Amino acid sequence: MVLGLTPLRGPGGAALLVAHNTHVDASSLVFPPERPHGDPAGVYIYAQDGDRLVRRDQLAHPLPPGAVRFDSWPPKVGDANGDGRDDIALEFARGGRMHTLLYLQEGDGRFTPVLLGELQVLAFAQLDDDAADELIANVAEADGGTRLWVVGAGDDALAPVPTPPAPTAAPGLDDPAWNRTWRHAQTLQGLGLLDDAAREFADLGRRASRPTSRATAYYTAAVLRERSGREREAQALFRSAAEAPELAADALQGAMRTELRLGDYEGAQQTLAALGRLPALDGDVRRALAQRWAPLVAAGRERVDIRFDRPLAPAWTIDKPLGLRHRPGARSLTLAADTAGALASLPVAWQGEMIELAADITVAETEWSSGLEIALVPEADAPTGTPTVWLGAHTLGTSRGGVEVARVFMCGLGERRLGDFQQPPLAPRSTAVATRLTMRVSVIPALGEIACELTLPDGTSRTLREPLTGELPPAGRHRLVLRSDHVDPSWLTAEVHGVTLRGIEAIDAPPADPARANLTRALVRGDPVEALARFEQLGPLAPPEQVWRAHALLQVGRVAEARALLGPLLAAPGPVEPTLLTALRARPELLGPLLRELDPQRFLAETYALWRNAAVNHLADPRARDALLAVLTSFDAEQLTREARSPAGRARACDLLTWRARAYLQAGEPDHARADFERALGLAAALAPDTPQAGERWLLWLDLASLAAAAGDVPRAREAIDRALAESGMPLLVGDVVRARPELATLARERSTE
Repeated sequence: MVLGLTPLRGPGGAALLVAHNTHVDASSLVFPPERPHGDPAGVYIYAQDGDRLVRRDQLAHPLPPGAVRFDSWPPKVGDANGDGRDDIALEFARGGRMHTLLYLQEGDGRFTPVLLGELQVLAFAQLDDDAADELIANVAEADGGTRLWVVGAGDDALAPVPTPPAPTAAPGLDDPAWNRTWRHAQTLQGLGLLDDAAREFADLGRRASRPTSRATAYYTAAVLRERSGREREAQALFRSAAEAPELAADALQGAMRTELRLGDYEGAQQTLAALGRLPALDGDVRRALAQRWAPLVAAGRERVDIRFDRPLAPAWTIDKPLGLRHRPGARSLTLAADTAGALASLPVAWQGEMIELAADITVAETEWSSGLEIALVPEADAPTGTPTVWLGAHTLGTSRGGVEVARVFMCGLGERRLGDFQQPPLAPRSTAVATRLTMRVSVIPALGEIACELTLPDGTSRTLREPLTGELPPAGRHRLVLRSDHVDPSWLTAEVHGVTLRGIEAIDAPPADPARANLTRALVRGDPVEALARFEQLGPLAPPEQVWRAHALLQVGRVAEARALLGPLLAAPGPVEPTLLTALRARPELLGPLLRELDPQRFLAETYALWRNAAVNHLADPRARDALLAVLTSFDAEQLTREARSPAGRARACDLLTWRARAYLQAGEPDHARADFERALGLAAALAPDTPQAGERWLLWLDLASLAAAAGDVPRAREAIDRALAESGMPLLVGDVVRARPELATLARERSTE
């Protein structure tokens, strides 16, 4: 993905062009399967050669471990050092801060990369009379925030930023080789190579012959591991260092910090007690333990464990019972949704010292624009309001197709997001696989941090940690909300195996409406007989409840009663009741025949809208492909074509046949695919040239070319490619697509040699 093109002044004023290519999105349309992102990520420099652009250089991304996200669009370009040549600035994130990768252009046109830590270049500007441009930049402040500076103008010095801990003074001497290694580790530490230095200090601890030397080496390694975010290693090293009395206070405090970050509050309680037993503990430290750390540890030890290997507690409010399933004997709660809103919620109370939310989930199916969130929301706000903390999975990409949709796991505090955008990601980005993991978001004001931890079933984990800025919302009553977020209709299914809360108390509140609560629980259990009996205890039914009842009626075969409920809902003016559409997407075999009988044209229109996302973005997922085929094979192609009398009807029929053809192609049914592609071409030819369907006839011709090439019919494949080129106004794009398809790549090479 090219994030912008920018003119660049080279040596001697040469006119160049810089392009920033990042591996944000993969395209199955224009890149071959083995190279879905195209060219390697980096900065590309182009020069003009007549009417062509010629690549002159490729600059790699020499970033430190843990660096994520390039947001520069387009790259910032300016003369940072006044040498008459333009330099390039790109921003990146690491450790919760924004930094800059600056490429300085040399006299021979080569570029030297320089990292500007804790400084985010926003723009270059010429604001004084010297040759160099000034940098308009956000500079990190000690409190975790940023301040806007003009760097290069004026006499003020930039505020100092946190630096690696200073090298520790050498302890009592051991053997000469040990001392040389200590000095080397100090050098690494002074250069900021914290992981390398920590490794050497830890090895020194294992080799030391004197207790003080051993403890000092372990403590130094622990501090460096803590700084690098490697908490488990730091914890063990702090514990080893605490065996020396002179380091016990500092080492035990370090161990307690790591235990708090890891969510080990029982261990933190034991460490707190060990600190309290130290005879010579400093008075300020003892007061801090009593006033700051003891309340925090006590709050963290209070936990609420929610498991789904038993019936749902009465305190749950179930908003969308058809979107939940918890059958007797189940060990998880199954969720399904295609529209935004809360599915269920549970009242809790937040104490205010700290907050931790963890969930063991399996994300099964997600389509573009869908998001699953488990959130703590203030009780006074709507369940869909801004959460205090949340975690979940969101699916990013495009609604247009051709770009691979990606699933990203993330946590948040309010509107703030911490997502796993690192490469490679911990969990698969593909939406075609189910992923189980445990997510944990923790906010500990005493540490000044917010953290998002992701852990796979094999124990592999990744923690994203950022400074906590600003005040937390006030403590008080909240709701634990299971909810989904959707920009467009998009299918989502998941399982919640368990949720753990710390710093939170459970509220055993009876249901506000017992009759409705009993009804929704019966629906969630999948018991239509009990649900129908519970309906008798309610008054007049709102539209969502009418859908619930019709759903239960169809399950027990009372079709005529279901028809009487659904007919008016389908015939009502305006949009169709969302609950009915969700039920149709979830159980097309149950509701589809009756809705088609009631209103064939509206059923066709709603089916088209419900399945568009799956058809455009997710046919590579066998689950989506098979579900789509199960729905679309019930449509007769000849009847669709015959009844498509209006332009909108022809466009819809064209898309439905195209989707089905591509699903057939994925499923290994070339004859069925060819027939649908040919009908779709005929329908597209009858549409206005400015319609999307007419504009993409060239792509249908390429699909037919692929079918012909796969069948060994080379002349027919060549003819279809020629038709695609003739009908497209973008011959370069057609060529890219042809080269990206393995079955057509040979033909593309033949054409290039003609």
